[in-house]
Amino acid sequence: MQLARHSAKNIDESVYIRREPKEQVYELELLQTLMDSIPDAIYFKDTTSRFIRINRAHAKRMGLNEPREAIGKTDFDFYPEKFALETYADEQNIVKTGKALIGKIEKIEKPNGQFRWISATKVPIKDKKGNIKGVAGISRDITEYKKTEEEMRIKDNAIESSINAVGFANLKGSITYVNRSFLEMWGYQDKKEILGKPMPSFWKTPENAIKVMQALMKSGGWIGELSALRKDGSTFDAQLSASVITDDHGNPICFMASFVDITEGKKMFKALKEANSMLEWLLQNLKDVNERLQQSNDDLENYTYAVSHDLKAPLRAIRSFSTFLMEDYGNRLDEVGQDYLKRIADASSHMDHLIEDLLLLSRVGRKFMKVEKVNLNQLSSEIEADLKPLIKVHNAEVVFNELPTIFVQRTWMKQILMNLIDNGLKFNKSKTPRVEVLYEERKKDYLFKVRDNGVGIERKYFERIFRLFERLHTEDEYEGTGAGLAICKRIVEHWGGKIWVESTPNKGSTFLFTVPKKGKTNKKKAIENDTE
Repeated sequence: MQLARHSAKNIDESVYIRREPKEQVYELELLQTLMDSIPDAIYFKDTTSRFIRINRAHAKRMGLNEPREAIGKTDFDFYPEKFALETYADEQNIVKTGKALIGKIEKIEKPNGQFRWISATKVPIKDKKGNIKGVAGISRDITEYKKTEEEMRIKDNAIESSINAVGFANLKGSITYVNRSFLEMWGYQDKKEILGKPMPSFWKTPENAIKVMQALMKSGGWIGELSALRKDGSTFDAQLSASVITDDHGNPICFMASFVDITEGKKMFKALKEANSMLEWLLQNLKDVNERLQQSNDDLENYTYAVSHDLKAPLRAIRSFSTFLMEDYGNRLDEVGQDYLKRIADASSHMDHLIEDLLLLSRVGRKFMKVEKVNLNQLSSEIEADLKPLIKVHNAEVVFNELPTIFVQRTWMKQILMNLIDNGLKFNKSKTPRVEVLYEERKKDYLFKVRDNGVGIERKYFERIFRLFERLHTEDEYEGTGAGLAICKRIVEHWGGKIWVESTPNKGSTFLFTVPKKGKTNKKKAIENDTE
């Protein structure tokens, strides 16, 4: 712009200097001193928008050392072109129309990319005849004010969009502001229905709300519950958090409160409390039932022993007398009579085995509970010795792979392995029956496998064979009570393990069961016992 290149020598200072007596010079200096003492930017321009005089505040804003450095220059020399063009247009309009520009907000971009906000007021300078000789202006930097205003706007938006109901009231208790959540919580549509009304009127018991306000004035804050009153007359429970807002000097200005509807929460808490009471009652009853059940189990065990003892006595008598009859009077009986006696002896023997299996099943979980460190390789030698007669009769082979040392109830582990090996030898039509015992150590348990080359099992019977007294064959084909696998299942499940079978008819079966790695306390006791 050519305006920026005009010489200061061409400026008409007659706008305010007449170069008359010394008194005028004194007044001019006094004016400059007054201008420099004001923090706002003050400036005078001629009709072409060139600076005639500015104060130090304005010189500092434009990056000058002395105010006189601006004389004869324009805004184009100090500000971005967009801003300079806008101010030039405003000032030329003032020169043309004589109308002042009051409080215009101007945004100035600084070289570093930041912005400053200026509030400017400009008026025309006229001589005695009313002719416009230039423009006088004063501007104030309101950047900090604008920042504060923006922060307040953000806070207002945050309060307005808060899910909590928020309200403000003056020190007399009249409501001055509520947010949208307040309207929704109290059932109102328009803020005009609420503003100006006393805060206590929105509570079921206004007297309590007044007490809260009095407590606020004393302490500055209050947290508690009140019963609120909706527009339709219904009530709800609200959690109230209130405080007194003060000015920079600590003087109270107004009340601020935040509300949360806790009606459903209190209902849930009440229901939870009732459920907890019911649970405690159930637990106590369960404890009583368990105690009675334990007593019943003890009584049942005692009864089982008593009945088994009473049953075994006549069974022994039957077996003995049937044997005597066969030995002493067998030659006097025909073939039918001898067959009857043999059946009586077999039936009494089967009944004896059945009673023994029932006794064994009842002991699982109650007897032989001592956990100890068991070397299964040593245990396998015992099992092989116990089964030696059976192995010899069947011309069989029992193979124990290398087995681990684990913490377990020794008696029950032996019972499982003997039952499974016995089954593998019994249900086997091979000329050379073979049973193999092996294991696999896993992260949480040991997986044991007992594999045979026996008759195998159809898939549809995989679960049935573990039921008590379930038999897939007649006694004429294979002897036994049908309780062996049920006993194994009871033992394994008592440990927290699983037992199952994998089999193909005529190709053999593999029984698998797991022993969990758990029970640090039991393990510690087992170690102590082993040390002793």
